[in-house]
Amino acid sequence: MKKKHQGKALVPGRKPGGGGGGGALILDRNLVPRIEQYAQNHPVNDVDEVAEYLRTSYKEYQRRQLGVFRTMVTRAMGAIQRKGGDVSTPHQQVRRPLSRPTVTRQVVSI
Repeated sequence: MKKKHQGKALVPGRKPGGGGGGGALILDRNLVPRIEQYAQNHPVNDVDEVAEYLRTSYKEYQRRQLGVFRTMVTRAMGAIQRKGGDVSTPHQQVRRPLSRPTVTRQVVSI
């Protein structure tokens, strides 16, 4: 006799229930701009220091668990670094060239 599953259809290799993803912990679209703004006037060397500033400045971050929020801040700082901003040196802005320089080759015939 086959077992019946109520609700969603079973997919091979998946367990029923859940389905929450869990890939991206940066759930707040304001987090990266707020860290960038903080980095303009403060040295950003310590995740705990940035997290503490954000928690004292913005009420919505006080409601999050500290460990989860620290992970969010760490990932947001990594995202800033990947897109070309240097979080560790706030007073220097790193600019990337808009396009690759073109390389011309000369053909020499003998």
